[in-house]
Amino acid sequence: MDWLRWWHGTVTDPKFQWVARRSKQNSATVIAVWACLLECASNATQCNADATRGNVASFDCNDWDVALGLDDGVVKRIYDAMVEKGLIADDRITQWEQRQPKREDSGNPNTGALSSTERSRRHRDAKRRGATDATEMQRDATQGNDRLDKSREDIEPHIPSAPALIAMTMRKYSINANPAHPTILAIAEQGVSVETVDVCCKETREAKPNETISVGYIAKKLEGWSASAQRLQVSGAEKGAQPSNRKPSRHSGFDQVDYREGVNPDGSF
Repeated sequence: MDWLRWWHGTVTDPKFQWVARRSKQNSATVIAVWACLLECASNATQCNADATRGNVASFDCNDWDVALGLDDGVVKRIYDAMVEKGLIADDRITQWEQRQPKREDSGNPNTGALSSTERSRRHRDAKRRGATDATEMQRDATQGNDRLDKSREDIEPHIPSAPALIAMTMRKYSINANPAHPTILAIAEQGVSVETVDVCCKETREAKPNETISVGYIAKKLEGWSASAQRLQVSGAEKGAQPSNRKPSRHSGFDQVDYREGVNPDGSF
């Protein structure tokens, strides 16, 4: 699913004001971190095939310090305060299933959503009365209904986003990758192809068969390829090299990407 529910009143919820005071941060920062957590929870199945929506085990506080432009440790303090407040428990957003239901066929008096039985009854009554504005009646009867969620999933094929494809490619080589990771978002935004990422990951895994490989390490290797390609182009220009019929390298085109942001010297985050 490519979207999630955002409930009215979230930005003024006293729970987040408590979290702000507990973590010694302002409310705007707390709400920003909560939005990041909800997106991570909604994308949980893309990060881990065994996980379910609502899981935030892959949420990296250090990475989000960098992504949100915050001082080191700020996101972790906010996360810990949310755990203390009961917003997160056992690496999951609490009440995720209640706040993010896929369907509401049983009806919900608080939101005005009708049950499937009530919708059918209203439809039959409208036909018996010979209502001339059947469209309006149907819209009233189905107000708040979430059935379209399932219909859209059944008819429309799900096409993974570019960050999701890059993350899946990295995980194929046992690299822990999250499509919401800031570095993966940067790689996708710069148009690096999945095929190039695949080649890079494959070569790295063959060279390091039993070692842990980070996303930052792959990013730095892509940057090295870009630098090499740029040196070859400059050298050819200085020597007045004639154009070649050779196909362009699959590793070209990365010289504009800054993959070092947020990456430690050892490749970790």
